[in-house]
Amino acid sequence: GGSHYAWLNLKTPWTSRLYSATVLSIGRGARRREGALSGTAGQAALVIDRRSFASETLGQDWLFEASDRASLKWGFGVKRIASSYDFTSHAVSVDPLFTGGLAITTDRATALRPSGIEYGAYVSERLRPLPALTMELGVRADRQTLTAETEISPRFNLALALGPRSALRLGWGRFHQPQGPQDLPVEDGVADVFPAQRAGHLSIHFDQAFAGGVSLGLAAYSKRMSRLRPRYENLFNTMVLFPEIEPDRVLVSPARGRASGIEAALSMERGGAFGWWAGYALARAADEIDGRMVPRSRDQRHTLNFVAHRRFGDAWDIALAGQYHSGWPTTSVRAESLQNPDGSSTLLALMGPRNAERLPPFHRLDVQVRRRFQLGRGTLSAFLEITNLYGRDNVCCVDGFRYLPQPDGTVRVERKESFWLRQAPVFGLTWEFGP
Repeated sequence: GGSHYAWLNLKTPWTSRLYSATVLSIGRGARRREGALSGTAGQAALVIDRRSFASETLGQDWLFEASDRASLKWGFGVKRIASSYDFTSHAVSVDPLFTGGLAITTDRATALRPSGIEYGAYVSERLRPLPALTMELGVRADRQTLTAETEISPRFNLALALGPRSALRLGWGRFHQPQGPQDLPVEDGVADVFPAQRAGHLSIHFDQAFAGGVSLGLAAYSKRMSRLRPRYENLFNTMVLFPEIEPDRVLVSPARGRASGIEAALSMERGGAFGWWAGYALARAADEIDGRMVPRSRDQRHTLNFVAHRRFGDAWDIALAGQYHSGWPTTSVRAESLQNPDGSSTLLALMGPRNAERLPPFHRLDVQVRRRFQLGRGTLSAFLEITNLYGRDNVCCVDGFRYLPQPDGTVRVERKESFWLRQAPVFGLTWEFGP
């Protein structure tokens, strides 16, 4: 596999107020994934996945600056994409939760050569009716021959300077995400092309700069999504080589989706030896499925990040970076022991509501130490990075379950968890040429 791209850019100042930029590009990409899985948790599988795409794009953007208070932008783009898929898989699963302990065999074979052309054009006008107020109104039109669809996407942005060090920005827009010939999930047996997904975005930002290099940013956003494409996900473990053949692969078909949140960022950077940045986000991302809002699999209710760096002269740098976020959603499993007429017992495993529980929170601390040496006409830098400095066991996924019958007839279920990288020291050297 691999990918190759080439671009040709031409910028033309036609007059002192009229400019154009023309881009011609071509791209080629290929992926080849072959493998086998046998004897793991009652599974046997063989996957052969070969896919490629080729694209050619022509785009042109224009800018006319009518005055210091008004400007007009417009442009167009044409993109042709041709794709090729050759996919086959054979999988045998034996899992008490998903197959009742029976061997389930799944065979898939797909050979497709979809292609299509995407057309797009836009126009936007920026106005400054007041010295402190800037507005931008625009609209975009797109069409795809693969689905014979046309989308109209209006946009609006406003920026208001509240003072020499503060600003308020408001944005609204409708966005569409069409499915291209290169986006078909053939590994899940899907060969259909779905209509473009639609989203409405609304956001508001406030920025304040204080004396001493301290800056504050506050933001809130809301995103409403509709016409969402059905997708396949793994309930418990996405960190596998062939997720499409795992028994926990399920179809997710939301009627609509929502994402919203508030964010705060505080930083101090004075161009000196010390600086830092910290950010917090309270967010929610969910899909509506069968009339119920279900958290998305990467929903993070609380997220906190920080970076601090210190320079000691011209030779030493030290940086610390920390991360924390709430645990990702997961699905609970319980089990019952059923008595058969012949006196034997059968284990019945049952899933709870999808994504109704949470994995433990994720947090880690990284550190980097860098030492520079001036050698002749260049600089040699030696650095040591340690990821997850205190060796936190951060759960990434669930590998499976242990079903433990108890003396009272109940069954205790224990998760077998996998973890992100626990601790990774990296040492490296870089060389920079120059005086």
